[in-house]
Amino acid sequence: MGVIRMPEPDLTGIWQADDSAFYYIRHMPDNTMWWAGMHAPWYFHSGVEFTNVFRGVVDPGTMRIRGVWADVPRGRSLQSGNLNLDIVRVDDTSASQIFARTASIPPNGDGGRNGDGNGPQRPVFQLRKRVAETTGGFGGSVWTRSLVDWMTLPLDYRFANTLHGEGETLAHHLTPYRDFTVVFADLEGAGLGWEPIAWGVDYCTWISGKADEIDADGDLSLDVRVDRTDLDGQPGFWDAGWVRPPGPIQARLDVLAADGRPNNRLHPELMPFGRNNDQDHCRDAPSVLMPGWAETGGNSVLVNGQPLDARVLKEFGGQVDIAFRSPDPSQFVYLPLRPPLRLRLTGCLALDEHADPSSNDPEELLAHSAEVHPVYALDVVQDFSQPRPPTNLTGVWHCNDVGTYYLRQVDENTLCWLGLSQDQGRSFANIFEGTITADIITGTWADVPLGAVGGRGSGELKLVAEGAGPALTPRLTATQRTGGFGGSTWQKLYDRRL
Repeated sequence: MGVIRMPEPDLTGIWQADDSAFYYIRHMPDNTMWWAGMHAPWYFHSGVEFTNVFRGVVDPGTMRIRGVWADVPRGRSLQSGNLNLDIVRVDDTSASQIFARTASIPPNGDGGRNGDGNGPQRPVFQLRKRVAETTGGFGGSVWTRSLVDWMTLPLDYRFANTLHGEGETLAHHLTPYRDFTVVFADLEGAGLGWEPIAWGVDYCTWISGKADEIDADGDLSLDVRVDRTDLDGQPGFWDAGWVRPPGPIQARLDVLAADGRPNNRLHPELMPFGRNNDQDHCRDAPSVLMPGWAETGGNSVLVNGQPLDARVLKEFGGQVDIAFRSPDPSQFVYLPLRPPLRLRLTGCLALDEHADPSSNDPEELLAHSAEVHPVYALDVVQDFSQPRPPTNLTGVWHCNDVGTYYLRQVDENTLCWLGLSQDQGRSFANIFEGTITADIITGTWADVPLGAVGGRGSGELKLVAEGAGPALTPRLTATQRTGGFGGSTWQKLYDRRL
């Protein structure tokens, strides 16, 4: 087998642009180039303001790149158009200045995947937008290779350093078992450990332990019954990703409830804050390690991809409502947390301080359910049997590889997506571009280097839209896959209104 020679210059890597986004570029041997661009990766959830994908062709002779781009519905904006770039060589002085500017951003994780600033000076190239040949309102103008990446810190570190009351950390109250776990479940109830009937809460009041007269922690608590068929069917669920043996979690799901069926209940909790700031520094810039419902932007708990931004209301009688912005920032979606609701939860599986991990006593197992705590994101699954406004394939989808896929139907015949693994794309991040013909979608895909050890495959896909045709279908099935693509079925979580 011959050696595959990479093109010169090889543009694969992580790039930072002047629109406060990082771009994860894959430059293929045939000079095809793909990227995923995500706004503000130093937040826990990147790309909340905008996330875009690009596919183009590099011409090494003219040092130009020509291609098309589209926003995908991880972010608020949904634009698309043509994008042409120049590849420009820059000197070492420019590279050093760019490294210093990048490294000064306060991290929400550890940096330095592409170097620590002491090695050979990279980058040696910039990408510059050709304004006259770009359409659709693309914001960035100049890209420079970044020497810093933003990666989520280890789970035990985050638990040991996230404060949860005066002088205590999350690790005082919880033992983590499995991070970035995705669970489908039915809501049975909700409650808010916060007495004032008002939107939001002040961090300094909360961290002082004086949140209210009964010293409540402000957590938004849910009670849910898990879709065990989906959970057990996730690839390697009980075998991989655990920082502690899964037995205590499994026992609490398996124990028989009063109705004689397996309990299959979890107790998810959304924390108000997930900071490292102590009481003496509560007014300083937030040092966020975990998302909270009272945090803002990309550091907030996401509901259907949008930050809660402290919009949680406890009504008289104890019922809880939440609100989140629709993609139109002038509009809000109000959601009473009442059954029946089908949810997809993403967060950390944990046991609280009162649970005995060694117990096999059914009473104890039922009294102290396993928790998803903290919850990072909450998706309310749309009821597709109900009437829908004008729509197409654009929306957020769940795949049987447990990834989240942000599909964008750009026009009647063109579909693209960004697919992210459940750990925020660190295990895999792929882009697809395809053509819709009747109920068949055919196209090509490629991984992009969002994760240091993520996939680096590429190939072709053929998908079939089930049921109502491609515009209205809530399900897609892959009938042909090449290049080692993992997923094979997709279910739509919710539409993104056009």
